[in-house]
Amino acid sequence: MKSLPKRIFMYFKYFLQALIGWTLAAPLSVLIPKQSNLIVFIGRDEGRFIDNVKYMYLYLRQHNCDGFEYYFLTENSQTHDILASNDLPVLRYPSARSIIKLLRARVVFVDNWMWILNVRYHLLLNSKIVQLWHGIPLKKIEHENPVEHSAMSSPIGWIKNTLGGRFPVYDDLISTSSHFTQNVFSKSIKPKAVLESGYPRNDVLFREPEERDLLWADKKTLEKVKELREDGHKIVLYCPTFRDTGGDAIVDNALDLERLSEFASNNGIRFVFKFHPNSDCATTLERTENILMYDNVCDVYPMLRLTDLLVTDYSSIYFDYLLLNRPIVFFPYDFEKYTGKDRELNFEYSTVVPGPKCMTQESLLAEIRSILINDNDLYREKREAVLNIAFDHKDGRSSERIWEYLRNKYFQSHSGHV
Repeated sequence: MKSLPKRIFMYFKYFLQALIGWTLAAPLSVLIPKQSNLIVFIGRDEGRFIDNVKYMYLYLRQHNCDGFEYYFLTENSQTHDILASNDLPVLRYPSARSIIKLLRARVVFVDNWMWILNVRYHLLLNSKIVQLWHGIPLKKIEHENPVEHSAMSSPIGWIKNTLGGRFPVYDDLISTSSHFTQNVFSKSIKPKAVLESGYPRNDVLFREPEERDLLWADKKTLEKVKELREDGHKIVLYCPTFRDTGGDAIVDNALDLERLSEFASNNGIRFVFKFHPNSDCATTLERTENILMYDNVCDVYPMLRLTDLLVTDYSSIYFDYLLLNRPIVFFPYDFEKYTGKDRELNFEYSTVVPGPKCMTQESLLAEIRSILINDNDLYREKREAVLNIAFDHKDGRSSERIWEYLRNKYFQSHSGHV
């Protein structure tokens, strides 16, 4: 809970930005003509080079889309320097050049809601916004999220969110399947148009990662995992989601790291922990044998092909992992608390999780041993069933489909080709 002075400052900041946005940025956005071949990508959390915008951006770069000008927009100096040093077009926001490019952008790619912050919503009022989103929603999001309803319930909250563009109508939304379009996105985001192409970040699951795929990845841990695999170790990746009310399996004493390390040593297994970017990671992991810590703000998708089993809880990463057809074990140790206080789910949990559900560390380790040591994988058919409702396409060509669709829709006068 923010203190009263911090809340007052936060609201003052929002209203000041809205004032600047509607009196200056929005009129300029309408008056300044768009550059017909200009595309901007906006990363989440101050513009880190991860998720769907990263891989959609790299697709344009890797396939030499002639006739187009495109940039990755970031507020993060490290992201800016990494991209610039790799000869990748990048803009540091809020520089004068970046503001001009936003005002002139024909199409903008985003994959979260935070792109609207710091007057960007107003600068892009007259651009075409393509929402890639950042995962297949097991949890309620946007219009369907009770937390968002609560934020809009007070007069001040309603004014703040309305003036700030909190719930824009997207020109295009990228989905992975008709099932999720109909049952989630049509109610939670309500775009003008939907393309069920699949997600750009999943294309890397169908090929060996290239050098640029590894930008903003934890290269040190990736190399260590490759060495461990060459030595015959099985790799278990643990990717829990973020809890709005705080906590994680370490803090909540759901996992005993010494027992976990002993289990790993006895069974030829090594664990890789990758926490959500918004989580407070347990520093004790750095001192625990047999458990590697993947940098929680880095891109984990180049890691997935190197793993033998995924452990998660409510994270959408398990849907993506289905494309690899490898076992998944679920560890929703705080299910009642999470679904009661953190997030409501779009579906009954047991119907959409294709793997054993473990509420204790003892059962978790027993399932891992059964699957990886005894080769007793009982969920192959259910994984396939969930895969088929989650993805209409399973071929590593999502970026290609998105680009072909948008090029025909918005850029017919340009020759940019793949």
